[in-house]
Amino acid sequence: MSFLKELFKTKEQRAAEQSAREAELRKQFEEEAQAKRDAEAIASAERLVEEERLRKEVEAKILQEKMDSATPWFEPIIGSENASFVHERYRWNQAFIKDLIKRGHKGETDSEVFQSYLVRQEEEERQRIIAEEREKQRMSSEPWVEVVGEKIEESGRIELQLDWNAAFIKYLRLNGFRGATDDVLVQSWLAALERDTTGEEYH
Repeated sequence: MSFLKELFKTKEQRAAEQSAREAELRKQFEEEAQAKRDAEAIASAERLVEEERLRKEVEAKILQEKMDSATPWFEPIIGSENASFVHERYRWNQAFIKDLIKRGHKGETDSEVFQSYLVRQEEEERQRIIAEEREKQRMSSEPWVEVVGEKIEESGRIELQLDWNAAFIKYLRLNGFRGATDDVLVQSWLAALERDTTGEEYH
């Protein structure tokens, strides 16, 4: 009987059945492909997790070797630049602290010793910037003079220590100041400046 039904199927019925079979095959293929993609994604995620675990393990071993090393070492902790305490912004080993103490840094704790190192580094950097700026001014074609220090004499007077450039010396000579040396010339300028300001002579 089924043979007869198959024999007398219309063209449309046969096309519909063929389309249904193809749709089922496509669905099966898509499900298998999606299952394969899902498995690959899970495997990839697991690989990434394992790679991250291994990376952290290696970094921890390297860090421990640095901490245990007899060679002085320190480094900033990335991402902790704004932390309140110095030990939250940097890490160091005991060899570095011992080296700092030998170099004159003091503190009751390792953090205080390290902080004194940072303060000195900042001051050295500040002095370097000042020195670079002064060197630029010395080379400038514009007159420049600056107070770089002072000393209190036994009489109580303050002796200023100045730095200047060649353009300033030229400026003084053009404005009538005289002196056998640059120092004498600047001293005469200082004397005139104090006389105009206070009515007293600068010595």
